[in-house]
Amino acid sequence: MVNDFEKARELISEIYGLEVIKLTRLKKGGHYQLKVKAELNDKMYLFFSFPWEFETNWYAINFIY
Repeated sequence: MVNDFEKARELISEIYGLEVIKLTRLKKGGHYQLKVKAELNDKMYLFFSFPWEFETNWYAINFIY
């Protein structure tokens, strides 16, 4: 559990070990693009006097498999 807004914001800004698609579904030598965006939107007032709302920009990663 994270009870610090800045720590929560940091955690949703990084992705580790997320499987998006099985590599067997990609064609060798194919050109691909992965676009990601994170959004935290919790209307519950937990440890702060304001709702947790945070959104990252869209990020695109181009790669060849």
